[in-house]
Amino acid sequence: MERATVKENASTAQSQKEHSGKYKSLNKRYEDAVTALENLKAERTYGSNRQVFITVYSDTEEKSGNF
Repeated sequence: MERATVKENASTAQSQKEHSGKYKSLNKRYEDAVTALENLKAERTYGSNRQVFITVYSDTEEKSGNF
């Protein structure tokens, strides 16, 4: 999308202010998407690590007879 905006700016008459606004808007959408993706990855990692901990803890407790 960013390339399309730059190409559009080069091929059509529009004010630099208008182009800059479109570019900033696209850039913000991209940054928001990257942040959301990183948050989802962190949540997935946390959940995965938590599940491993619970499994190991449960196995340890069962072996020790405390569970």
